[in-house]
Amino acid sequence: MNVLYYQQPRSASGGVSNVGIELPRALATEVNITYFPFFAFEKDRFAQRLGIYGNLLAGKFDIVHFNIVPAWFSSMWTLVRLNKNMHSRTVLNVHGFIPLERQFKPAKARARAVALAHPRKVYLFVDKIVVNSRYMLNKISNYYRIDPGKIVVIPNGVTLERFSSWNRSYRLAGFPSILYLGGLHEGKGVDVLIRALVGLKSEHPKVKLHIVGAGRTLSYLKDLSVQKGIERDVVFWGQADYSSIPKFYKGADICVFPSRIEAFGITILEAMASGKPVVASNVGGIPEIISDGENGILVEPNDPEALSKAIVMVYQDNALMKRLSANALETATRYSWKNIAEKYLCLYKYLMNTK
Repeated sequence: MNVLYYQQPRSASGGVSNVGIELPRALATEVNITYFPFFAFEKDRFAQRLGIYGNLLAGKFDIVHFNIVPAWFSSMWTLVRLNKNMHSRTVLNVHGFIPLERQFKPAKARARAVALAHPRKVYLFVDKIVVNSRYMLNKISNYYRIDPGKIVVIPNGVTLERFSSWNRSYRLAGFPSILYLGGLHEGKGVDVLIRALVGLKSEHPKVKLHIVGAGRTLSYLKDLSVQKGIERDVVFWGQADYSSIPKFYKGADICVFPSRIEAFGITILEAMASGKPVVASNVGGIPEIISDGENGILVEPNDPEALSKAIVMVYQDNALMKRLSANALETATRYSWKNIAEKYLCLYKYLMNTK
């Protein structure tokens, strides 16, 4: 089976990149994957792109897999659209619900309209849409008026051995040490966590919050920690490279994800695979991963007091911490990339048998 994989260049963190990096690796023994080269300025890459166009026109790819909604002016997207009767079947991963995400980004009315209209054209064109949660299925289906039967739920995966086998002695400062790892933008709710830290300090004066990530709210979050008088208790690490991410999880006592919106939450799976207790917001696709009180703790979003109380409850109850950690690790095993790749392989085979 020959698969053409369209993966927009991204950092090595987040759901888009995890699917783009880990899924092809997990499928490598079953399918022949060709990456579409984005940067074609070099002679060899330009030649590779021309070869892909030729193979696409000749119908030599069984599956064209878009791991992100292609831009309307993308050369490959244009070619795929022109060849509606081509041999290849098309799959699209949708990682986020754009209308919700746009509410946190200032945008001109025309740009907003284009951003919302183009995805629907793509959704209608492709053979199957893959979303990472039932929450996303409902959002995409209802908002864009897409037949639910066209949408398949396949969650993101996690590379278990990358996190569970990290046995090096390392501990983040603080008692407790709280970790947030992910993007820094309004939808992630990191400001709520900083406000929660004020309440945490009253019971645990040696607490430290470690923020690993980058984004447009970084300056605001730093200013907020100063405003709240806790700047010495908040450590901003910046963007972590791919190889160092496991050490942050392993070094923390509790991992916290206070999102306002979240389609899935790949960092939650990473924390679970590291055997760490997780406190997260009860929003989006997160409740599909976390069962409150069993493999993690759920709190309502935008509530610093509730978040602070949940963290204190977990840290002060050693039996609860152990139970959450053990169940989290067990949950993560169900999301191994080997298991997730099997679901994609079944989807590919189904599409090839329904030409």
